[in-house]
Amino acid sequence: MDGGGRELRHAAIPPSLESVSNWIVESNKGDGFIFLVGQLQVPARSLDEGSCRPRQIQLPFWPVLWHFPSYQRTLPSRIPPDPKLPKAFDATPNEARSKAQLDQWWDRPYGLTRPDGRIEVRCLNGGAWDRSTHLGVADDYDGACALAEAKQAEWLRFRERPCTCLDEGRVTVVRQPQRPDEEMLELASFATAEAATEYLRANFPEPSSSR
Repeated sequence: MDGGGRELRHAAIPPSLESVSNWIVESNKGDGFIFLVGQLQVPARSLDEGSCRPRQIQLPFWPVLWHFPSYQRTLPSRIPPDPKLPKAFDATPNEARSKAQLDQWWDRPYGLTRPDGRIEVRCLNGGAWDRSTHLGVADDYDGACALAEAKQAEWLRFRERPCTCLDEGRVTVVRQPQRPDEEMLELASFATAEAATEYLRANFPEPSSSR
């Protein structure tokens, strides 16, 4: 376990010194590997198949490989750069888009390279009724990926939060449609606005400020 409580695992040790370089190259093709340089005790017979001596030998500067499962990594999701967008993509009411287009593009940020080399991040997410939403501009691709992840997550928290509406004398708590082809979801109904507010406070508390 590391200081953050994550489980660390040794990768397989190569059988000979000659295979160290190939082992490093092949292992690094995996997902989420980090190399540390140090010393590692290994059985002598792992380097000499003809020997069964149980003694240990010290190999200086043997690469030690720790593996962090992919779900524990903190890299932001990769966004497609300069994708080929459907015709009239930014001039089509969201309700008029096909299911195939929504499946491909809804809530999926992408980047557009500007003439100055910076990357504009946009996403079809309901922030506008007939076009994609401008999420921001980044100086490079990695920055664009980080911006997309942060801004889209912020928007989703806002969009998914329930609200109240008056319906036939009752106060109904609803969640707005999360896609143009979905219906509004009724979560609860109350006789008074106070009861509805208390329900929201108990079940959907406002996120606390980090300050």
